[in-house]
Amino acid sequence: MIRIKQIDDPVIPELEEAATSQTSTLFSFNGEDTTERYSELWDMSRYTSVKPFLPPSPLGGLFSPLEATNSNMYQSIPEGWREIDHTQLGMPESALDSKGYYRASTGLVSMDGQALVFGKYDESDKLTEIAVAFRGTTSLGDVAAYVENLDAYQARTGFSYTDGFDDLLHAVKEHAMKNGLASTDVGVTGYSLGGAAVNDMYTNREENWDGFYKDSLFFGNAPCFVKEGENILNFGFENDTVHRAWLDGSDLKSTLLHMIDNKDVDFESSTDNMVLFSELYALGLHAPLGAFSWFDPLSWEAHLQAAAMNPVDIIGSSNFYDQMSEDSRIVISNLMDFTRDFIWVKDKDSPSTSNADRSEGFVLGTDDGDRIADRSDSNDFLDGFGGNDLFKISGGDDTVHGGDGYDTVMVKGKLSDYSFARDEEGTVYMEHNSGKYGLDTLIDVEAISFKSSLFQRSHKVAVTEDGLVTTSRNGSTDIRPWDEYEIGPMDTFQVI
Repeated sequence: MIRIKQIDDPVIPELEEAATSQTSTLFSFNGEDTTERYSELWDMSRYTSVKPFLPPSPLGGLFSPLEATNSNMYQSIPEGWREIDHTQLGMPESALDSKGYYRASTGLVSMDGQALVFGKYDESDKLTEIAVAFRGTTSLGDVAAYVENLDAYQARTGFSYTDGFDDLLHAVKEHAMKNGLASTDVGVTGYSLGGAAVNDMYTNREENWDGFYKDSLFFGNAPCFVKEGENILNFGFENDTVHRAWLDGSDLKSTLLHMIDNKDVDFESSTDNMVLFSELYALGLHAPLGAFSWFDPLSWEAHLQAAAMNPVDIIGSSNFYDQMSEDSRIVISNLMDFTRDFIWVKDKDSPSTSNADRSEGFVLGTDDGDRIADRSDSNDFLDGFGGNDLFKISGGDDTVHGGDGYDTVMVKGKLSDYSFARDEEGTVYMEHNSGKYGLDTLIDVEAISFKSSLFQRSHKVAVTEDGLVTTSRNGSTDIRPWDEYEIGPMDTFQVI
């Protein structure tokens, strides 16, 4: 019998308060959900890395993975934002390089370090936010930047990578204050090497630039090292060979050793169990040596692919976003069109999530048809978004949100093996009578497919407002109304 009881009072204060207070901690700043702001910073970090450029030289291309992508597709600045030019900041034209980036003025990378500054304006053209975006690796000269980001180098020389941008960061500070903006109105972002620069600037924010950036929002994307603290989030995928490969960037020896094996590590300020699910990942080719070494070419796939998308938008638009945190196991589908027809997206065992909490996971599809499966040993949340999706669930208390399209859930056993309940919102609750497969919640699901054994034909029923409908081969239909089940339709309920 399904584990649901009827509730006489439709409003239970304790449950209502718990539901309304549940907010994701993944994209929050100063206690508020700022998913849109993080999404905009991601787009600006991506734009900064693939801004219009001349084709890289053959030698430089070896060190320009971001420029090797099809940049023409990813050059849009978020709506309401535009670049702030050097005249607005009171800087000379010599502060720019030949491609229009603000360049580092001092240090080992004074000829190669690059950054852009963006402003967000309201309808009256008033400046409301500022974003500083550091560019990733683009040339051999940027190799020196990695050295400047190490704590050991900074301790020995008293100079860090972002010290090279002192003039720019002082100018941004003055521009912000002149327009009535506070530290919290400024975001700092960057991808790859640019993400490392975010962490470097975060480390020095209180001592440098008159402490103006102390409370700014720092968002490092796929950084090679991360720093701990408040107001900083380092976002990246576990199967990205760059993400956290340098640990905390303390010294050269530990950095080089970890680059070789790149074991799964955890930081409070980083996403630690997120996977970009591709064909290579599905086939186990992403880490043939059991590690995401910098010296394994296939391990760079997720780093390149992440620069060609906005995972913040995907996660933020998930129906389960409010239940996620920075350490949640989140799997994002990144399959090609033709492989989505036969590859199941799932939270598979992998070196990339060896330290993950297996109690629950989130698997996110696309706006096209996907095949999405759960893990049998955890309570999973499967989100199909758009398209005609196929879900496969087994053990655990799973929640499936089909989204738009005609979505089907596949389960083991026969229809008669299960008990059902349906609420007034159309959500269906399903449990095997033995209780061995858990209690499953189906939202926006149009069909359920039952199969008892490998060689038995599937029995598919339609989920309708009136009940479960079976269509025979000759076209006749048989409906099993919800009230035939032990509980049937409910107005208010509580899962127990």
